[in-house]
Amino acid sequence: MGEVMQIQEKGKATSEATSGMQVALSMEKPIVGRHINEGDVLYVKVPESHAKAMLTKFQTRLTPEELDALNNYVNIMRKKMPFWAA
Repeated sequence: MGEVMQIQEKGKATSEATSGMQVALSMEKPIVGRHINEGDVLYVKVPESHAKAMLTKFQTRLTPEELDALNNYVNIMRKKMPFWAA
């Protein structure tokens, strides 16, 4: 979709959004209602080596929600490249 330019919570800039937060994102390219819609799930592009490390070495440090999101992302990537992060 594009690079996140800024994240805001309640009108104030923040460096991250965690589970359960309602935030506003500013991005350069996508248009709301055309490319993205309210309620869409957006994933951060994770390098394959990082995903592999999180799935193996650091899996115990992830919350169940984070692990679920990572597994969803890996499954999406494996539709394009079957052995991605294997």
